[in-house]
Amino acid sequence: MVWKPSPPPLAALFDALCDASAPGHGGLARRKMFGYPSAFVGGRLCFGLHEHRLVLRLPRARRAELLAAGAVSVFAPAPGR
Repeated sequence: MVWKPSPPPLAALFDALCDASAPGHGGLARRKMFGYPSAFVGGRLCFGLHEHRLVLRLPRARRAELLAAGAVSVFAPAPGR
């Protein structure tokens, strides 16, 4: 499977989110996941990029709220695994 690189505006958004999040989360670490930039706090994924998507890890209640507002849950980089 060949994944496409994230578009530059999305990569810029990722950088801005990391810069904005870092002061409140001194332990924010940037590293790659599936070859894409991702942000982790305490070793746990917070957000990252995958192709043309911004991927967020959220608590169930917040996730349900955003899905009800029209967000989509489609992140499955390796379906069936």
